[in-house]
Order: sequence, then structure tokens, then C-alpha cells
Amino acid sequence: MKEIALRHSISKLSNLTFEENASDQLTFETVKCTDPILNITEESGILLNGRKFNNILYKHKDIEVVISSDEIDSDTLAFLQAFWSARFKYISMYKDSIWGSYVQVMTESGKFPLSYIDDIRDLPEVSFNLSYANPI
Repeated sequence: MKEIALRHSISKLSNLTFEENASDQLTFETVKCTDPILNITEESGILLNGRKFNNILYKHKDIEVVISSDEIDSDTLAFLQAFWSARFKYISMYKDSIWGSYVQVMTESGKFPLSYIDDIRDLPEVSFNLSYANPI
């Protein structure tokens, strides 16, 4: 299990250093939190002379996060929904006994990713697929 901090804001943060008592932030011990995984977007095709090409346009990192039912109550669920719909979203990961700096992330669009373990209403689970907002 990895410990993470999720934070959201209505304006872009100017200081990305982790703040333990920041507003609009909660910490979680996740069931699943992958290390940042490289994800590339590339353009490929064939030129008029028949030569093929492949250009990397962007490189981002993706993180999969699963927050289990033992972490979720009604207030936490409200926070996670506010995080999902916020304009600016940030994550900080706890590694080697220290909190890392905030990284701005994006969520997928669409329906809030709430599911229930074994279809039991008292066991909600939230799964986020987060992607770095800025290319690396």
C-alpha cells in the first residue's frame, strides 16, 4: 500500500512543495497505486515517396489509484467527487519517509468512477486513472 495526498484547487498552485495542512487536501492509504508509467502519443504515417515515419508528440506519465471502502465515508466521497470535478488537481506521493512535491494531474472525463466491491452498497471503491498534466 502506498500513501498519497490528493489536493484540488480553483486556481493553479504557484508553490508545488507539499503542505501537510493544506486546504482541500486529504491523504489516503491506497489499495493500488502504481508508480508513474510512461505513456507516449505519437504520429505515424507514410510519406508520398513510400517512406514511413513515426514522430513522438508527447510523453506523459500515468498513475492508477484505487481507494478502498475502508478509507471512504460520506465526507471523503464528497471530497473525491470535488477532486474529480475540480479545475486543478494535484497528487503527492509518500516515499522513503518523505512527501514528494505536488504534481498536477488530469482525470478521465465522464462518470465518477465509483464501484462497489461484490455489489455491496456499503463497500464503495473509487478508481482513478491520473495522467500528468504537463508533458515530460
